[in-house]
Amino acid sequence: MKRWLFLLAILAAGVGLIAHNTGRGQFPGPKPGPGEGGATLKLPGLDPVPGGSQTALPNYVPRAGYTPSSAYPSLQPGGTKVALMPSNVVDFNRDIEITPEAGPWAVFVMAYNGPRSPEMARKLVTELRTSYKYPAYVFNYGAEEKRKEYERVQKARQVQIDALQKAGLKADVPIRVPAVRIDEQTGVLVGGFRTREDAAAFVEKLRKQKPPDPKNLVITTSDGREIVALDTKFAAQVKEGPGGAKVIQGERVYQNPFLKALPVHNPTSAREQTPNALENDLKLMRKLNVEEPFSLFQCKKPLTLAIAQYGTQHKGFLDAREATGAVTHFGVDSIDPSAQNARNLAKALRKDWGLTEAYVLHTRYSSYVTVGGFDSEKDPRLVSLQNELENRFLAPAYGPLKLFPRPVPMQVPR
Repeated sequence: MKRWLFLLAILAAGVGLIAHNTGRGQFPGPKPGPGEGGATLKLPGLDPVPGGSQTALPNYVPRAGYTPSSAYPSLQPGGTKVALMPSNVVDFNRDIEITPEAGPWAVFVMAYNGPRSPEMARKLVTELRTSYKYPAYVFNYGAEEKRKEYERVQKARQVQIDALQKAGLKADVPIRVPAVRIDEQTGVLVGGFRTREDAAAFVEKLRKQKPPDPKNLVITTSDGREIVALDTKFAAQVKEGPGGAKVIQGERVYQNPFLKALPVHNPTSAREQTPNALENDLKLMRKLNVEEPFSLFQCKKPLTLAIAQYGTQHKGFLDAREATGAVTHFGVDSIDPSAQNARNLAKALRKDWGLTEAYVLHTRYSSYVTVGGFDSEKDPRLVSLQNELENRFLAPAYGPLKLFPRPVPMQVPR
């Protein structure tokens, strides 16, 4: 156990370099959950051509308190015995919900969960619209998926009741159907934008802005308590105490949500991709990974398990030619910290953890770390490794590594 914790400490130092650009996603196991065929992580820019048979992922965002780099929801690993209807008061923010007319791209600022999330999101939207004059909106992430999961469970329960009645048995016994717990989140977005590049340029501008004033984000509860619609963190300082001893002093401070902003698709806007655009993205992906020693393109199987994702840094360019050159020269010698984080983790997985099939995949917007190669989501080895890693990642020591709480099946690009 001590050896594991020692290795984790080394990894945390090498991997946890860019707190504002790393993130987590959670996804359910292969059996319970929406849909009958499971779900597979799709890479950004590689969404299936309309009319294809691949399963598309919902538009998810991280919950408040995470350092987001991608858009996945808080789906709790494993199953639960209860499926609930959406609880967030969706109509509360109907007048400020984002719509397709806002544009295909937006900037994700923050997400809230819990019973007061719609009210807290409305406070931040009001502040963004009033003090910053930004077109801010909300979107209730997870409500539609939660409703579908509830309906799926009710349908499965009714099938069992009908079977009992048909057999002449009483149907008043408890009937349990495995279900996925889906946490609703109310996200705050600024938009919209015509292209991702426009949204990324706005992110750079937003991160330089003065953070929101906590005094303008106070909500008073029914019992008189005051809640501020911002995340907090512990800021510590090491000072010299009596006799030269080192003393750690600190306090809780409000985090600046602008530093975690990132471009995302407008969740209400349709996403389409032509075959030519898909092939161009694949060509770019091959070029980005040509010098990567742990490239996922080395994997011969169609599926792998993604365990981490690190978002690339955003940079403004004067023209398209400069931007294209920067992207295409991204490689093993790149100083991009997200690429280096992914490479460090894959190297440690192979050397210290014995996971010889640890891979890295660089894309236009993110670098992924994956393990294993599998023929399908029903492969017993995939399920076994998925469960083993999920249990291992529950340890608090894994927190600094920013790993997915449950590894996600991901397609291997060709």
